[in-house]
Amino acid sequence: MATLSCVNYPETALAVHKDKQVEWIWALDNDNAGRKYIKKHTDRMRAEGWNIGAALIPKSHGKTDWNDLHQQRKITEKTITECLYRGSLLLAQSASEKALLIYGHTERKSFPFEHKKRTYWFAVDIKRFQTAVEQLNDADTGMTESQIREQALKESNAIYEIANCHTQFLYYQANTVTDESWYYCRVSFPHGAPPVKNTFTGGQIASATEFKKRMLGIAAGAVYTGDGDQLNRILRDQVYNIKTVQTVDFIGYSKEHGCCVFWPNLITHSGSFRSPNLVLTDH
Repeated sequence: MATLSCVNYPETALAVHKDKQVEWIWALDNDNAGRKYIKKHTDRMRAEGWNIGAALIPKSHGKTDWNDLHQQRKITEKTITECLYRGSLLLAQSASEKALLIYGHTERKSFPFEHKKRTYWFAVDIKRFQTAVEQLNDADTGMTESQIREQALKESNAIYEIANCHTQFLYYQANTVTDESWYYCRVSFPHGAPPVKNTFTGGQIASATEFKKRMLGIAAGAVYTGDGDQLNRILRDQVYNIKTVQTVDFIGYSKEHGCCVFWPNLITHSGSFRSPNLVLTDH
């Protein structure tokens, strides 16, 4: 069923199938609007008693949508499985549910993750997990092996918050002339305030203490409580192969980039003119 726009809710079409055992999968574009309306529509359907799910194309595919995948003949069973996994993460109702989904998909024993604009840490105690499996097997609960494993995992994992916000490093910015560099980051909040964007130097993300100081300095109330190892894991996941932006300190032809750079002067609140730093990217 095509909704033609993510805003549309197919109320009339759904009513025809009200008494049928149908699982409805929302597969809109993986952009801000698509994710927003998947959540909005599935919340409504869940409240009305529908069996619902979601599918999202991984961001690694860029701006590819479902029609693009269809034309490229890339909608395979493997692709569908991955998209359903991404959709299940979007619809996770709690941090615990989301962590278990990630663990089941990746089998990583520990990892950071975001849920509702907060950052959490998940870690499995293997000994507790094995003990829980043995106890459930001895209890003869009638559960399947996968159900026993899931229940044991719930009883043995540790999930706790390491930041009351979510940070996403967007790109690396370098000035080859001055030998300066920064990591440009977006800080989002669960209370609905607009996200804050600012830079971190290499030194400010090299230790948990300096990272916490910088967070408090650029984003009011943003507190990082994790340790250095947890910060390293966040950085490893986000800054590897990050986009690189080069600054240009002049207007005119750049031989290195093979293009002319033009930028209008901007007027400050005081009425004076200033020229901002210029940025070139490959996008």
